[in-house]
Amino acid sequence: MPFARGVRCFSLTAVFICLSFLFAHETRAENARPNRHRAAATHQHGAFVCGTYHGSALDAILFDKVQSSQRAQQGLASRPAQTFVAGDLVVIEDDGTLIAEPGRNAFDLRNKGLHFTPNTNGSYDVSASTLAFDEGLGTNLNAGDDTNHRINFTSGFSFPFAGQTWDHTYIRSNGNLTFGGIGNPDFYDPADFNLELPIIAAFFVDLNPQAGDGVYYQQAGDRFVITWDRIPEFGAQNSNTIQLTLFADGSFDIVFTDVDIQVALNGNPIYVGFSIGDLGAEFQSVNFSNLPITGSRAGAIFEAFEDIPYRVVSTVGIAQRFYAVQPDSFDQLVLITDFDLLGAPFGAFYQFVRNDIQGLGLNNFDLTANYGSAGRLQGFLHMNFVNYWPDNPAGFSGSDTSRRLNLMTTNVIPVPKISRYRSTTDMRVSVTRHGEKSRRSQLRVATNASSGGQREGSNSPNCNSSARVKEMG
Repeated sequence: MPFARGVRCFSLTAVFICLSFLFAHETRAENARPNRHRAAATHQHGAFVCGTYHGSALDAILFDKVQSSQRAQQGLASRPAQTFVAGDLVVIEDDGTLIAEPGRNAFDLRNKGLHFTPNTNGSYDVSASTLAFDEGLGTNLNAGDDTNHRINFTSGFSFPFAGQTWDHTYIRSNGNLTFGGIGNPDFYDPADFNLELPIIAAFFVDLNPQAGDGVYYQQAGDRFVITWDRIPEFGAQNSNTIQLTLFADGSFDIVFTDVDIQVALNGNPIYVGFSIGDLGAEFQSVNFSNLPITGSRAGAIFEAFEDIPYRVVSTVGIAQRFYAVQPDSFDQLVLITDFDLLGAPFGAFYQFVRNDIQGLGLNNFDLTANYGSAGRLQGFLHMNFVNYWPDNPAGFSGSDTSRRLNLMTTNVIPVPKISRYRSTTDMRVSVTRHGEKSRRSQLRVATNASSGGQREGSNSPNCNSSARVKEMG
């Protein structure tokens, strides 16, 4: 069952460094995706750990949706949180969706099953499955790690799902089916659960069929059965067997037999459920141990099994709240918290939000609308806890000081305790817990206009510019 997110009282100070770069905005590919490389969330440079990787913005967008839907499921918000401007202070009230406290929701559906039935609201009802595991596994796909296999339905079978009737599906190594496309073609990518792509996540985690028995399928006139049989998680020696059965009436069952994984080794959530691929539809977090679930209107119903070992701040949520009261006048937003993230495995990281430059090894993409920007924002820089940074930045331990300072961007060093570093313009942002009295830490934010600023993809804050990134479509 989902873990409860704490509502303890503390203040978050969100510090935004807003750099105004002057250049023409070109047409961007709206549906392109950032490149991402597998398991590259951190890069170590001496004592500094960089958390930058291409595609992190997609993870942040999905995290914000999951966090918001889990909050709604738990019924913890009594009224919408407020964002308002008081003089030069932007006050953002946290309703529990901006900060995820450490917690654990371990997989608890071993030897159980779920039955999804289309309802009259255009979504699905969910009940306990009575379907027995089918031992006749069928055809072995000889699936590799992170492979995708298009299978055309035969025997007169078709499957109505997400507003269409499908004559084929893509069976994917990592415990899911997609329709009409495959998402990330090269790597395990949990953000595939939040694409304009219908998906059924039987057990969406980084599996490695090459080290297991295999991925199988069999079909008949009234059903299509997929089995991930005794497959370990990538990098582990466990064993997991999951069977997904599609029926011609649009219903489907997921049966979990011997599942060893409780939470993923790579720190990503394990998704169980579905999404119709409508990014504007309701995203509903549920507890599949509490059945039945009826009357839903959601375009996605899911449970995320995960371990959050440190405090996580929703960069997307904070940016959306900021832009609700501020103009779209900034190319970068920079955040520094005034509380410890409790062991976060990074020193800082940069999220690439938009890129319209070609020839740099980056796809063109535009995720600005997800962050609340109308098209100008290029990236979001998360600088971690203020006490992580020394009073004198030249005194940071380790040998790669220049690269660390590049994180802070040229000519602007965004570290509070504002007497350390001078700024030309001040603005303050405060984030407080929902419903609490005004116990707000207020830090000044350096903002600096520049006519010769850095452009995304050239010298943007990447903190590992030499990292090789595999091109993906």
